[in-house]
Amino acid sequence: MKNYRLQKNISFFLTLSLTALVFITCTSSTSEPIKLGENISREQAIFVIRHCEDIDPPFPNNNGKGYNYILPSKKTINVPHIRLSQPGFKKADLIGKVLSKWINDNTNFLPIGQVTTQNPLGSSTTQNPFCTAFPTINPGILPGFTHQNPNPNPNKSPDPNQPTYPDMAKLPTKVNFFNGIKDLKEAMTKDFTGTLFVDSNHSTFVTMTRQTLFSPCSSSDKTCTDTKKHTLDTSLFLGTLTNSSDFDKIVYPLKGKTLYIFSKINISSKKFDKLEVFSINDDGTITSN
Repeated sequence: MKNYRLQKNISFFLTLSLTALVFITCTSSTSEPIKLGENISREQAIFVIRHCEDIDPPFPNNNGKGYNYILPSKKTINVPHIRLSQPGFKKADLIGKVLSKWINDNTNFLPIGQVTTQNPLGSSTTQNPFCTAFPTINPGILPGFTHQNPNPNPNKSPDPNQPTYPDMAKLPTKVNFFNGIKDLKEAMTKDFTGTLFVDSNHSTFVTMTRQTLFSPCSSSDKTCTDTKKHTLDTSLFLGTLTNSSDFDKIVYPLKGKTLYIFSKINISSKKFDKLEVFSINDDGTITSN
């Protein structure tokens, strides 16, 4: 009888102890703040910016030889001109360094797995969007003129030993070139998600000109030199992704600064139900507009 009572008391004591332990464990875990970017369900997004600051003609062309860039696929492409300014290269490097880390640490979006940008290979096209995206495409593997070297040496080969960004993911897995907004929209009409995303586990980074993003008005047109005189053309890329109820959120794109984030993809409407606008600041911070 005594043994039975003793066992019963021990069992009761253990039950109380375990209950207290569970309570303490639960309360302590819920009192700790959950860091955004960890242990959360992530979703796809499209990150869009206008290219960084550029220069006026004549453009450097390496005595007609162009400049070689190595893509993640190990394919080498020859870009005929370089059109970004030194401040533009500096900002492109900064974007390559901070954007993917910011996405991981401060948002619930999936990492960048594709870069979509205007085709830089034609002599009559612009190389600005591609050069802006390249430090994100392949950080640290840069041609000799480079983003990292203020004294261009066009005959120098890409140097894999140049500084890299250890906090950058080895992404993206795909680089998608388009020849014009018409070609891109036609591809999106045929296969909306397949054009915009490389797979279901990654987001996409898009770099374009103002003429493909916001307004087709030429910068040489005196009536369009004032930012306030540019009006949104909803047939261009930003308008194509946005519900009409959100058109007023599409602010004028500043070079290398205004960051549009499209999420909550709507397959039936081929739009995104959520648009947020941020600024990529020169100190590396990314802040909400």
